[in-house]
Amino acid sequence: MLTDRRRRAFRHAAAEDLEELLQLARLQHHSQSYQTEGLDIVPLIHKTLIDMAAPAAAAHMELAYEGPDSAVVQAFPFALRILLENLLNNALKYGQSGTLVQVCLE
Repeated sequence: MLTDRRRRAFRHAAAEDLEELLQLARLQHHSQSYQTEGLDIVPLIHKTLIDMAAPAAAAHMELAYEGPDSAVVQAFPFALRILLENLLNNALKYGQSGTLVQVCLE
């Protein structure tokens, strides 16, 4: 018999798995209908860091960016956003409280 704590943990894990499947479906849809494009990645990084500020605060972690003011890459914008979110989510999930999570571009 599952305890309430284990049930909540199971539901949380299932919700995370479902979100990943939905992201993959969205990515597949977008990658079939769009070409890569020249994209300044820096504003995307800043927006993602702003969007992740609340989860970072809840984890007692700080987010930061270090790098140039502009960096153009060829990419699928939607896929790049998912990549950044997943990297930051993993840092928040597995990092220690009080840690600085820094996105760096060279």
